[in-house]
Amino acid sequence: MLTETFRRGWALLFATAQYARLTERERARTIYFITTGLFVLATVMIFVLTFPDTNENLLQRATHDPSISIPLVMFYLLNGLAFWLTRLGRSGLGAVVLSLTWILSFSVASALTGLNSAATGMILITTVLLPALLLRMRGLAVGVISTFALLVV
Repeated sequence: MLTETFRRGWALLFATAQYARLTERERARTIYFITTGLFVLATVMIFVLTFPDTNENLLQRATHDPSISIPLVMFYLLNGLAFWLTRLGRSGLGAVVLSLTWILSFSVASALTGLNSAATGMILITTVLLPALLLRMRGLAVGVISTFALLVV
């Protein structure tokens, strides 16, 4: 009984019935997975990540540092928008918004730190690969152009 209720709730939350083609359903599932994973990861990191100079966590630092609070708010708004657009049956637009979520929040934040570590390098690689995964060749072009723009600026 509980398992069946869980399955119905899961199917309702991550609905793909509005998509006719298998490729659209798979893209919607991918967007659901990535948006949910990023939401959980970011929420955990808000409380776990601490700054050594002040011993504040990310949430405490974001209350008085706009270079952290603006990308953080932008991330949650755009991530929610990507999830909502996918639920409405607009997985293509949801993929664009999810790519923008990554580029405008994580990639810009890593560029502001100087792009001088392996972690920021992985963020740049994901800036190319995530749009390519979701939007194919158009996404690859957007990812490469965005990465070059981050490196130049």
